[in-house]
Amino acid sequence: MDDFMKNALGTVTIKDISKKLGISSVSVHRALKGKEGISDELRAKILKTSKEMGYVENYAAASIKRKTERIAVVLPKGKWEKKMYFDYIWLGIKKSAKELKGLNVETIPFVCDDEDQQLAQLKEIAEAGSGEYGGVITISFTRAPEVLMQLQRLLAQNIRVLVIDDHIEIPEGLICIHPREVQVGKVAAELATLITPEKGRILVSSGRADYKNT
Repeated sequence: MDDFMKNALGTVTIKDISKKLGISSVSVHRALKGKEGISDELRAKILKTSKEMGYVENYAAASIKRKTERIAVVLPKGKWEKKMYFDYIWLGIKKSAKELKGLNVETIPFVCDDEDQQLAQLKEIAEAGSGEYGGVITISFTRAPEVLMQLQRLLAQNIRVLVIDDHIEIPEGLICIHPREVQVGKVAAELATLITPEKGRILVSSGRADYKNT
């Protein structure tokens, strides 16, 4: 228990919370970690007190005890490399990977130039299972049933899946991040005006045929 107490940031520790409430450190630990063994009433009281005292778990220290969490990144690059949209996504992932390195989180790139490559890579990740990967970041090309089936396989193994798409209802459990087609179109139009004659015309096309902009 002492090791876990040292994982608190600042001056507030589990021992401080237990002392304030007049209860054991074990009870505080169970409440903060969502474990059984205490009543719902006591759990709520502990969580409220920990928040009021400003307790924050030090995930960097806690990560020393756990194995490396590997996140597979299945996104276009290759022939798409000069496309600004995917370049910025990869830059963001690389930046986050550096920040997460100290937390025992590792990103594994799986570059796919098309949906067939994406499908093959998702199958490979699903076959490796949750023992190898804890999460997957990918994109929706056409929402092909075969791809959605592989995403469902991953979710069934408790592998977290994040998809860059506006919303996918099936399979349930997907985390979707809206690609913001409207904003992308506006930026593209602004850039195009820099190289278009004063009386020129600009056609901006983005998104799928079935996409409804709300």
